[in-house]
Amino acid sequence: DTGVGMSEDFLPQLFEPYARETRFGVKKVAGTGLGMPIVKSLVQQMSGEITVESAPGRGSTFILTLPDDGR
Repeated sequence: DTGVGMSEDFLPQLFEPYARETRFGVKKVAGTGLGMPIVKSLVQQMSGEITVESAPGRGSTFILTLPDDGR
């Protein structure tokens, strides 16, 4: 996405329930911090993997890797 991005220090916490990065200059942090843990759980249930690359001011790239089940 082209949002505000996340700091490198926050990325290890991204998939933890209720984790939200709060930085000086971000006036309002919306959400509960449950979206990414739910996504990670669903991806793992499909035998997949999710990774993220992000930097403040540059946005984030989420990469999903799912197995090909032959359908």
